Order: sequence, then structure tokens, then C-alpha cells
Amino acid sequence: MLEEIQGELFPEPEPIVDSQKVVTAIAPLPTAAGVHFGDSPYQRYRCLSGDPLRCDKACGEDEIRLKACNSCGFPTLLPEKAEIRGQLGTYQIEDYIGRRGLGRLYRATQQGMNLPVVIKEYLLPGRYFNAGEARLQKQIFQSVAGVDLADGRSQDLRLLEPLEAIVDDIEERCYLVMDERYLNPTLNSYLTREKMTSLQVRWVLNQGLQTLIFLHGQKFRFPSGQVQDGIAHGNLSLDNLLLVASGADEFVPVEGQKNLDFYLYFCDLAVWEQLFLPLVKPTVKEKYHDLISLGYVAFYLLTGRVITEEGEPLDPRQESHWQGVEPHLKAFILRLMQIEMPFVNAEVARKELLKLPQPEFVSAADVTEEGEVTTSKPQIPVKVLLLGALGLGVIGGLAWLLFGKPQLSNAAKTPQVCCLKDVGAIPPGKFAYTATNQGIWHYILQQRDLIQKGQTLEERLQAAQPKLQLIYEPAESTDEAISKVRNGQAAFAIAPLIHPLPSDLQAQEIAYDGLAVFVSFSYSQREKGLPEQLQGKLTLTQLQQLYGKGVDNWQEFTNSTLPVKTYTPDNKEAMEVFQQKVLPGNEESQSLSLPEFEMMRTVIRDFESAKVGAIGFSSLAKITSQCSVYPLALQTSGKNPVQPLVFKNGKAIEPSTDLCDRKGNYHPDAAAIRSGRYPLGYAIAVIYPRDNNRPAIGEKFATILKTREGQRLLGEMGLVPLE
Repeated sequence: MLEEIQGELFPEPEPIVDSQKVVTAIAPLPTAAGVHFGDSPYQRYRCLSGDPLRCDKACGEDEIRLKACNSCGFPTLLPEKAEIRGQLGTYQIEDYIGRRGLGRLYRATQQGMNLPVVIKEYLLPGRYFNAGEARLQKQIFQSVAGVDLADGRSQDLRLLEPLEAIVDDIEERCYLVMDERYLNPTLNSYLTREKMTSLQVRWVLNQGLQTLIFLHGQKFRFPSGQVQDGIAHGNLSLDNLLLVASGADEFVPVEGQKNLDFYLYFCDLAVWEQLFLPLVKPTVKEKYHDLISLGYVAFYLLTGRVITEEGEPLDPRQESHWQGVEPHLKAFILRLMQIEMPFVNAEVARKELLKLPQPEFVSAADVTEEGEVTTSKPQIPVKVLLLGALGLGVIGGLAWLLFGKPQLSNAAKTPQVCCLKDVGAIPPGKFAYTATNQGIWHYILQQRDLIQKGQTLEERLQAAQPKLQLIYEPAESTDEAISKVRNGQAAFAIAPLIHPLPSDLQAQEIAYDGLAVFVSFSYSQREKGLPEQLQGKLTLTQLQQLYGKGVDNWQEFTNSTLPVKTYTPDNKEAMEVFQQKVLPGNEESQSLSLPEFEMMRTVIRDFESAKVGAIGFSSLAKITSQCSVYPLALQTSGKNPVQPLVFKNGKAIEPSTDLCDRKGNYHPDAAAIRSGRYPLGYAIAVIYPRDNNRPAIGEKFATILKTREGQRLLGEMGLVPLE
């Protein structure tokens, strides 16, 4: 809420929409409303277009880079192809979009990654800021532009945060790098087309109050390292509340749209936005201002406008502006505005919101026999309307569940961090962590020379992150590893994500693996071998029969008369996955248990020396680099068999493939494993406490492994990267 601006035009033209309302008011609105009138905050620059932040005239001629407009002297737009260098990479300007708040927006591309981003440019023009003031504002900008939870957790607060803040060392400009969600429609752009229904406004209030509860109640760390207990947004208005679609690729508020599944995202916190206010000293914003501002936002959405036909600002104290609004919702909004008895905080306000009686009726004339709303105005989907009929408490509970589990929007993803060394804010101290003994992480830690000659993954991580002090303490099983995390013996665990976690734990996936079911591969006796006899595949039902019901001869499935011998790995982690995915009825296999690589040697020896058709299974990451056994394609009911190994061209291996001759040319089928088409694939995750009082080392370790470099290293170890 930038109440100090006198002369800020509102509603402000949405950068991605051409048709906007431009109004002139006669009387000022209360500053708490977050609505201001006027042409430009930089009146000392006599721009021919009326507002230098929107002017696209002074861009330079004949490829000559002008730093200031020839007409008014205001800093010019950044030219196309201009490059901005930051900590995370270099960004190339594509084109100018328009103005939002106190900044100019540009489409840009992060070079090297070819990722689209949005650059918001802030200016410190010389007629308002002298050199010393500009230098000070730049320093403050770098120290406050962007916030993270102080404990290092990554949680979807529905707050659109900058990817990075950049200061121009030569010119008086600062930049925020945002992901593409920043170009989603604002509530202001929605309001230029339609007002919202009461149910929609309740949905906006519910989500808005949820975000304010987190903003006001959590501890945050600024880029400078300063920790603050709770933050006021301080800048809430129709122009910095974004609509992000929950069920489509993008949210397009057009007339006639009936489905309005959306999330409400906050952006443009006052702590950095107000740094660029001319002639105004930044002030500390109080949390109660956010409730007032949210109340005015709801008021404008219900009325569909911010001024009267005469150009007067809407006054919520006038009854005529509340026509058609349900009394309970009106009373609630007036309390938010502090026109009536104010709420103590956002949490109390949200509890009261969920207690409001549901709307009395939805007109039958507005609903078809199929249950679809027939009005041309945007509506919340019928499923949400039905929830409303059952009570807004249910809607609120659903929203809380959605909010408690961070959801990925359909907007562009945040660009991935490049390198292990780029992850900051490592919690100080030594931390014990755990994984199952002989499990996949135990195996990865023991591998040397896969990354660099003589180097293990642990050594690579330590070299990139000297402050990372981890002590590996193996557990006997996944259950024991999880218990260690819960009772505080370990800060986090790395384990397959195959069972629901207890409510006090959370997890981040870091890669995928799978179980490979294999039989002997013998090039010299290929025709008699099981890969040929089985046509390279096995159904999941046959696998269950082999291990659970004691099938003793392959003749039950093929023309081969070889006796069956089953092996299991001496690896509790692999056994837990197999038990869950293949033998879910607590059936116990009577198979011989051997260490995995010894099991592979035994399987081929059984075939070549004893004419026994042995079968075993192991982690896919452990068999990719060998050629003594053949991994079978697996088939579930009604689906095609899926081979877990493919060549670099995407073609699956076959029984006729000489695995030893083609060694190194095949790898796990990443798409099949990620998508779940391969039935024995599973995610590997870092599991850590859902507890703000414990250091967030588990989440930070997951962040390190999810960097592009971390994912590449895990891929070299035989795991399937996340992307």
C-alpha cells in the first residue's frame, strides 16, 4: 500500500492488456484503500505522454543508445538485446511490456538456460535522488529485495518472490528478476471486465487471509541475513494481487468464462517497492494496514469499480454502494476496513470468515439442468458452488488443505539453480542423517570415479559447500530411518517414497530409481536362455507367482523346462519396495538372499553350470553398467510391457541385444520411470521434520541435490533425475 503517493493513477493499466479504464477523480480516497489518482509520480519530468514510466517514445534512434529522453530527460527504456548480469546468470531483454506500480516491465530470457523471465526495472531519476541518495537506495534494495523463511523451508505462501535483485553499477537503475507468473492478470485487469460474485470474493478473502497469516506470523530472512518476525505486505491493492489458474495453462479473464478456478498470489512488497517513491521517506508498514487494504480490495471487487459515474471515489460508508451484497459479507468487510469493530489479526479474521452463513440461494434461472451456470459473467465452477451450498467452512477446509500442501501452478516454473555452490544459507553445525544400510544412497556414497577420478559424491559436495557438515549414520530399514528423524537422532533421511509419511514429516523428491527384475544373459546360449524364451518380458502376476507361490519350473510360463530358482537382495530397502509393489499381502518369499552383485554372478553361474533358470531383482541404478544379467520388461494388466533400459535413441533393449558389446550405450528409461509406466519405479526423497524449531538442513540438502549440477551428478550415479 503506497499511501504516500499523491498522483498515482488508478486503476492502473495492466501491462499485458490494452483496454483499461483511465479515470479522473475529484475527491481523494482514504489512503488505506490503496487507490491513488494522478498521472505520474515523477511530475518534475514533463513527459509528452503524461507518464514517463509508460512512455515508449525515447528508445534511441539509429541504434544509438540514449540514456535519457531528449524531450523530458527521464531515463529511457532498455533497448532490445540489452543484457543484465546477475548472480544467477545473464538476462537478455526481449521487449518492453508496460508499467506496473513504480517499475517498468520487460520480457527477457535467461541466457544459457533459454528460460523466459520478467524484468521489473526501478529508476532513481536525478531530479529526485542525488548521487548519495541513489547509492543508499541501491544498497538497501539489494539487502531487502526478496525474503525466505528463516528456517530455510520452501513453502508455497502464494507470495511471488523475486528470483534475484540486481543493481546497475553505472546507471541509476535497479532490477528485479521474476518468473513468468508475474505476467498473470491482476485483480485490476479483472475488474475492468466484470465484478465478482459474493462467492468469488469470499474465495479471494479466504486465500488472501491465509497468505497474510503466514506473512504476519512466520520468521523471514532478508538477503542481508537479517531475520524479522513477521512481515507486513504494506502495498496491497488491486494491482499487486495476481490471478494464477489452478486448472488451465493460464488464467484469461474474458467475458463468458464460466470456470474460475484460481489461486491468489501476492507480489510487490512495500519493503522494496517504496524505496523508489520520490520525495518520500520509506516508512515501516503495520500489519493491520494489510487487513484494511484487503477489505477495500473486496469492496471494489463486489462493486465492480473504484469510483462513481461522477468521478467521486467510492465510499464504503454509503449504503448505496453495497446494493445486492449479502449483509454478513458486508459486515465482515467493514470490520476488515476498521470502519466497524476491527479484527485483532488475520487469523481471527479468517476464522470469522469461515463462520459466515452461506448465501441463501443461487437462482434456479441461472442454472441449467446439467448444473452449469448460464450467466455470461465469470463464475466459480459448479463443484465449488456445491461446496458453498454445504457451507463455506468446507471450502475453507479444502483451501487450507490445498495451502498446506504446496501446489504447483500451471504458470512457468522458477528457473533451477545452476550449481552446488550457489545454494546459500547453509545452517551452521554438524548434522547426522540416515539412510538404509546397503540401500541406494549407501551405494551411491561408496562409488568412486563415477564423477571424477578418485572422487566420491560426498567429497564433491564437501568441496562445493565447505560449510556443509554431515555425518552419515545408516539405519537397518526405512522404518528405522524415519524413526530416527522423528525422535531427533537424525536431521533427515534419504529413502524411497513408497508409503504415506507421518503428519510430522515432509519430503522433497530428489531423483527416481526402480527395481529391475533380471534373469541370466548368455550370449553363447542365447536361444536357450530365458530372455529369448520369455520374449524379454514378464507380467507382474507371473512375478508374484514366482516369488509368492513357489512356482518350480519355467514351463508354466514358457517352453523352457529349466527349473526355477529365486533370489532376493540382501538389502532391506529393496525388499521393502518389492514387498509393497509385488507382494502386498504380506506374503513372504522363501528365496535365497545374497548381496546384489554376488546375486548377479550366481544367477549366471546357475544357468551356465547347473542349467537352472534363476531370477533376481535389484536397484536399477546398480545393474545399468553390467551385462551379466538381462532386465525383463514388466507388464501390468491391460497395458503393454515396459522395458526399464533404453538406448540413447530411445529404443528399448531386446533379448537379441548384445549387452556387453553395447555396454555404456543404454540407460534407464527416464520417461517411463518418472511417469509410473514402469510398475516398479519409485521416487527417492529427502525426508525431514515439519518443525520450525529444528534447523532446516534436510530441506537445504534437498535444494543442493536439486540444482542442475546435483541432478547431473545423481544421473551419473545411475539414478533418474527429476527432469
